Amino acid sequence: MKKLFLFFSALILLFFLGNLVFAQDTPIVPEKKELLVGRVVNVISDKEEISQTQGSQDLTFRNQILEIKITKGTIKDRIVTAENDYYPLKNNQKVYLVYSIIEGQEEFSYPYPVRIPYMILLLIVFFLAIVFFAKKQGFKSFLTIILSLFIVFLFVLPQINKGQPPVLVALLAGFIIIIATLYFVYGWNKKTHAALLGTTTSLLLVYILSILFSALICLTGQANEQAIHIRFLLGDLIDLRGLLLATIIIGSIGALNDVAVDQSSTVFALKEAGSHLKFKELYNKAIVVGKDHLLATINTLVLAYIGIALPLLLVVGSFNDLPLIYILNNEIFAEEITKTLLASIGLIAVTPITTFFAVLLAFKQKKYKPTETKNINIE
Repeated sequence: MKKLFLFFSALILLFFLGNLVFAQDTPIVPEKKELLVGRVVNVISDKEEISQTQGSQDLTFRNQILEIKITKGTIKDRIVTAENDYYPLKNNQKVYLVYSIIEGQEEFSYPYPVRIPYMILLLIVFFLAIVFFAKKQGFKSFLTIILSLFIVFLFVLPQINKGQPPVLVALLAGFIIIIATLYFVYGWNKKTHAALLGTTTSLLLVYILSILFSALICLTGQANEQAIHIRFLLGDLIDLRGLLLATIIIGSIGALNDVAVDQSSTVFALKEAGSHLKFKELYNKAIVVGKDHLLATINTLVLAYIGIALPLLLVVGSFNDLPLIYILNNEIFAEEITKTLLASIGLIAVTPITTFFAVLLAFKQKKYKPTETKNINIE
C-alpha cells in the first residue's frame, strides 16, 4: 500500500509542479486535423513508378489510388479517395486516414494500415514474459514503464508543445521518473536512497556536460528530418537545441538507473557478507564488481545508438569521394556521436558515485546487537 501511495503521489506531484512552474499557454495548432478509421473498398489504380538515384540506378516506387469507406469519424459512412505511396494496401484492409480542411478544400492523406491491435498483442506478450520471469518485481517494473510512457506523452510532450523550455521539462519529468521507479520497485531503504543519489548526481553531470559540449561542437538540434518538420509546423516556438538536450537527459535515465541499482545492491550484499570490511575495502571490492557490468552496459548502449543511427550510417556509402572525417563532422552524425559519448560518460560516473553513497549509507546502518540471555536454573 505504501508503494502504491508513492507511485500515485509521484504522478500528482509531477502535474502539480508542472502547472506551477510552467505557464499554461495555448499551443499553436497550424490546422485542424482529424484521425479517421476506414476500410479499403476499392483499389482504383496500382502503378509502379521508376526514378533514378544519384548512382544512375533504377528505384521503384508504388503509387495507389484508393477508395476508402470511413467507419469511424465525423464523416462516417462516406467513401473518399486518397493517394497512397507508402505501404501497399489491399481491399478490406483497415486503415487510419488524416482528414483536414485547408482553405475550404477537403484533404485525405496518409492512409496507413492499422497496427495498434498487433502492437497491443505484442505488449501483452511482453507483459506475460516479464511477469513470468521476474514475478512480483517484474509486474512492478512493467508498471514503472507504463508510468514513464504516461509522463512522457501526457506531460513532457504537451509542455514542450506549449513552448516551455525542453530541458527544464525533461529534468522535472526525469527526476519524478527516477523517484517513482526506484521506490516503487525496490522499496524505501538505504539501498534505494544510494541508487537515487547516484542516479540524480550522474544525470546532473550529463546535463552540465551536454550544455558545454553541444556549444563546443556547435550542435543546433536541426540536423534530423523531425527537427525540420517541427520548425516548419511550429516555427520558433520550440527550442530545438534545448530539445536535443532533453532527449539526452530522458535517454540516459534508464541506463543510469540500471547501473545505480546494481551497484548499490552489490555494496550492501558485500557489507552483509563481510561485516569486518572497512570503508575503503568495501568501496574497492564493489568497484571491481561494478566494472564488468559497467563495460557491458556501455557496449550495449553504443550498439543501441548505432542500431538507431544505422540508416544514417548507410549514407556514408553514398559519399565515396569525400573523406570519412568530413562525413562524421556533419551535424547529423556529430549529434549521434555526442549523445552516445555523453550517456557513456554518465554511466562511467554513476558507478563510483553510487558506490560512494552506498558505502556511506551501509556504514550508517545500525549494528546488530545480540540479545542477552539469562541463565535459568531448573531444579
